[in-house]
Amino acid sequence: SLIEPEQADEELFFWKNNYIKIWCIGVGSKEIGKRDLIFFATDSRTDEFATVDAVSKTSSPRFYKLNPLEKINFLIEEKIIPDIGANIISNSVNGFSIVGYWIEYWVKEESKSIEKLAAPSKELVDFNSATIRAKRYNFEEMLKKINNEQFTIEFDECLYAYNNEKWFVCAAGLGGILEHLLYLILEKNSMIDNNFPDDATAKIYIEYLSRQPIKLKKREKTYLRGLFLIRNSVSHYNQGFTSKDQCTNLM
Repeated sequence: SLIEPEQADEELFFWKNNYIKIWCIGVGSKEIGKRDLIFFATDSRTDEFATVDAVSKTSSPRFYKLNPLEKINFLIEEKIIPDIGANIISNSVNGFSIVGYWIEYWVKEESKSIEKLAAPSKELVDFNSATIRAKRYNFEEMLKKINNEQFTIEFDECLYAYNNEKWFVCAAGLGGILEHLLYLILEKNSMIDNNFPDDATAKIYIEYLSRQPIKLKKREKTYLRGLFLIRNSVSHYNQGFTSKDQCTNLM
């Protein structure tokens, strides 16, 4: 076991040894006369609880279709909340009508991750339920079209990590693959110019992909920013545990 018998499992909970800021944001609901709540946590220098009323600015069909991470990204883009994307503890993101339900959800998500750490490695893999089927996502076809040996090797390693439930390794690798893929797209379309930096950020990639001939649509930009939120929460800060859902979203 990776966890010593005398070590209390609860010591591994992120909030046990770190300060956090809990965000409760009221947003528009597709049910007339009601509102939804988005809960998530960020790391902080002190324990805080912040509430934000964003109902009037989020009551639109476009907003209702977004997933929780995309909704948070929308709130950042519209400057309703500060740019805290890289500080978000990904396991904590969810929408519930009552704070108690959200707390219960987060505790369960962290507990699942702790149980995975505590289990012997041979017990971690259930290939019947865990393995991503390549055909389902058209990965083989994608790799043939990309035809880049380095990309193929990197992707195969991430797929191996996913199928063996190594979520942090998988998510961290997929973050790099995401950038690699975007670069290859720009390169293939001859969109890399002398001003393109070696350490391009999500903002720069999206800016270049918004040009002809690709010209990303607004919805696609929002989705891509949401992926970078997941990528940054793993690669830059790594608060809390990395989950299977994060890896699946990146896939």
